[in-house]
Amino acid sequence: MRSTLALLPLLYALGAAAPAAAQVSGPGSEATRALARLAPSAPMRLHLPREGRVTGRFLSASDDSIVLLVGRTRRVVAAETPDSVWIGRRRNGHGALIGGVLGVAAGLGVGVAVSGICSDGGDSGPCTGLIPLGGLAGGAAGGLLGYLLGSGVTGYHRITPR
Repeated sequence: MRSTLALLPLLYALGAAAPAAAQVSGPGSEATRALARLAPSAPMRLHLPREGRVTGRFLSASDDSIVLLVGRTRRVVAAETPDSVWIGRRRNGHGALIGGVLGVAAGLGVGVAVSGICSDGGDSGPCTGLIPLGGLAGGAAGGLLGYLLGSGVTGYHRITPR
């Protein structure tokens, strides 16, 4: 009996905290907290239960609404409405990484092929100094090309629900 009485304040505290946590962690409030740090005109995608996907540019957010530019139309959506909120980012970094790795591999291959053909003027054999130079040049060219291609691609990542 004493142990049950000792648990009553704990159970009461847990019961009182549950509704408060539910009010704070609703999808709209989670979305507006995440969007508070977002720069205007950032690419955004919302999934609305009755309409499906809506893609546009973020304009502003408040506790009760999200405003985005869809084409040339300003669209106001209630903050509680979206099932999920997605933020777009350019893929420059991923493009540069992939392009750089592929460029290094291609450059090393070209360096090996060219070093087998050339001679450095003596009887020492192939020009092995061209192998790392080919890798370096290929990595730089591939990284730059990947960066440029990645800047044209927008990748979306979901911010709510997590």
